[in-house]
Amino acid sequence: MKLKTIKPAKPIKKAIPSKIAKKSEIKQVKDKYIELYDFAPSGYFTISKVGEIIELNLSGANMLGIERSLLKNRRFDFFISKESKLGFNLFIAKIFNSKVKETCELTLTINGDIQTYVHISGIASANGEECFLTMIDISNLKNNEEKLINSRTEWIETFDLIPDMITILDVNHRIVRANKASIEKLGISPQDLTGLNCYQCIHGKQESPSFCPHSLMLKDGKEHIADFHEQKLGMDLLVSVTPIKDKNGKITGSVHIARDITERKKKENELKKLNRTLNALSKSSQEMIHAKDEVHYLNEVCKIIINNCGYAMVWVGYAENDKDKTVRPVAFSGFEEGYLDTLKISWADSERGKGPTGTAIRTAKPAMCKDMTIDPAFKPWRYDAIKRGYASSIVFPLVNDSKAFGAITIYSIEPDSFSKEEVELLSELANDLAYGIISIRSRIAQKIAEEALIRSEEKYRLLFNEMIDGFAFHEVILNNDGEPCDYRFLSVNPAFEKMTGLKTNDIIGKTVLEVLPDTEIYWIEKYGEVALSGKSIEFENYSSPLQKHFKVCSFSPQKGFFAVIFEDITIRKNTEKAILERDEKLQKYAEELKESLATKDKFYKIIAHDLKNPFISLIGASELLYGNVEKFDTGKIAKLAKILNDSAKSGYEMLLNLLEWARSQTGSLVFNPEKINIKKLTKNYSNLIEYSNNKNINLNFNIDDDLHVIADKNMLDTILRNLIGNSLKFTPKGGEIIISTKEENNSVIIFVKDTGVGIAKSDLDKLFRTDIKFSLPGTEHEEGTGLGLLLCKEFVEKHGGKIWVESEENKGCTFYFTLCN
Repeated sequence: MKLKTIKPAKPIKKAIPSKIAKKSEIKQVKDKYIELYDFAPSGYFTISKVGEIIELNLSGANMLGIERSLLKNRRFDFFISKESKLGFNLFIAKIFNSKVKETCELTLTINGDIQTYVHISGIASANGEECFLTMIDISNLKNNEEKLINSRTEWIETFDLIPDMITILDVNHRIVRANKASIEKLGISPQDLTGLNCYQCIHGKQESPSFCPHSLMLKDGKEHIADFHEQKLGMDLLVSVTPIKDKNGKITGSVHIARDITERKKKENELKKLNRTLNALSKSSQEMIHAKDEVHYLNEVCKIIINNCGYAMVWVGYAENDKDKTVRPVAFSGFEEGYLDTLKISWADSERGKGPTGTAIRTAKPAMCKDMTIDPAFKPWRYDAIKRGYASSIVFPLVNDSKAFGAITIYSIEPDSFSKEEVELLSELANDLAYGIISIRSRIAQKIAEEALIRSEEKYRLLFNEMIDGFAFHEVILNNDGEPCDYRFLSVNPAFEKMTGLKTNDIIGKTVLEVLPDTEIYWIEKYGEVALSGKSIEFENYSSPLQKHFKVCSFSPQKGFFAVIFEDITIRKNTEKAILERDEKLQKYAEELKESLATKDKFYKIIAHDLKNPFISLIGASELLYGNVEKFDTGKIAKLAKILNDSAKSGYEMLLNLLEWARSQTGSLVFNPEKINIKKLTKNYSNLIEYSNNKNINLNFNIDDDLHVIADKNMLDTILRNLIGNSLKFTPKGGEIIISTKEENNSVIIFVKDTGVGIAKSDLDKLFRTDIKFSLPGTEHEEGTGLGLLLCKEFVEKHGGKIWVESEENKGCTFYFTLCN
């Protein structure tokens, strides 16, 4: 291989920098280092072994609050607070002794009184005569830690104020945390309760029951709701279980909320019982209309009461007028087992006549035995009654003309089993039964009268004059076409005169159209058909001229003639009408009550669902902060602290509104109206003003200094805070909110007007309603439940005022409400 000769290169001019250029470059580097050193965010200090400041950067001087030139050669521990001086001296000694990097946290005293938290790290120099300190201001971090502790304390206090039983469960059914209500109702201390399986301490079982909502939630990861009766606690519970998930979406437990619905269940059962009694009343009325045999009718009514109302036994007894004034059982239904044979009841004022049945017949008023085990008046029958499972009874007299001729007795297996409303319905049923018995007897008497009329003229005449039903004998009058057009009075009995008010001497020989010109053609056609066909009829109709209802039986003993036996049923018809109207009212009340309960249940479920959101945010953010507090910088920690603070405020506001609404619903909220200066009241709204400043919203209180209203101060404050807070939530940055008033007649109209996002016309009717959840996030994603507006409506109406809203989408809202001035 041939080597190529390379000629030496010629010297290049200016290839080697001059000494002046090198000095300039060194100066530039030094200046840049000094600039970086001075304006670094941390404070840098060089401290002598005796504690004097040898050197420091600008950031360090700013932290100590004195010019840098005045700090050199001053003792560093002059700026250490009294509480931290001992720790600082030990820290400095450790640096010079260990020769390795050391750290500590302490407080500085700036300008004599300002406390600053700092983190200091330091290491000794190589020669051991000085040390280098790096100082970071951690005041914000310390303040955020304190706020976090306060937020957690507020959350715990709120958690314990909720009246529902709330527990946090893990995936193994163990109780992680329980609120005050749970601890009090379970009767177990917080220390003993934590770690117990919920099915052991609540249900008293060794495994979770099949209906357990927590078990169902663990299977499908969804929220579950169940209601059941818990024997161990002696209450009915409505339980909702909401899953708790970690940041990866894995279920770690649940929020278990149990509400005591014992009273609601009791009301529902009472409503069912009333409906059954109402149904029995309706069926017994139908049976009364169609009944022909008295004993059959009595037994059917007893069966209806047993089958529809669920009582143990029912029996009917008639009062005998014998020497001992005995009560004779004539009909019964239910579990009797020879009980009636042992009764030997009397309606006399004696030992066996002072029981509920004898008392009811003797006084013609209802009587009751609330508890057969202790009622002294029931002693003669106690053993046989308890033996058959009876516990209480109620007796209604069967009355005619203000005198009891018998009684219907109803037995229940529960003590004190008959509510006021139920007693009213059963009393009405007993009245119908008495009326039915009298009606059947009247019909039988009527039939006997008809047969007697055919058998004997003499007997007919006697019956004619003495019968209680009206009787009349007529001749039908035909027109030229052979059709009935009128009829003539031939004879009438005294009862006819009494019922119609028409006298015999004034009507005999005259036609009905002469006596009663307004007689409906219906009567003439019906009677004409009987007279010409010989077919008997029975019907009920209303006579307009006499303004009465009659039940009529008509037959023809001879062609062209007809006889009429009639009964004044005006009272019965009015009673039936009243029964029908009451039935309709009770049915309407039952439906309205059922709808009201369903609406509140739906509302509670909505609130329970919304209530979990702030708790989930609190738990998630706190767990994230707790597990990473040493890794996160101050910005990340501040962000998480804001999430915790916002969630705690949201949950607290939601719970306050919920508690206020619950107090208004249960009647426990005291209404205390007084004369209030609105302008003075609104001067306490610093939190709302701070809220508006944070969102750069102009909050304008345009209210006269001397304007007063008559109102409950707390309620008015709640109304204004909710409406103003609502406007702040839905008004974007840079907007304006005006709170103003105007007087109209004897009222003051207060309105809150904003330049916010407004409400669509289709959504306006969803406001102020419990059966529809209508809540939108604010302009800064603020959350709400819509409960605040419900509270406003409740409180305004409590003052006799009204509340309404005017809005146009994207142009803002104006909420108005009225108060008395």
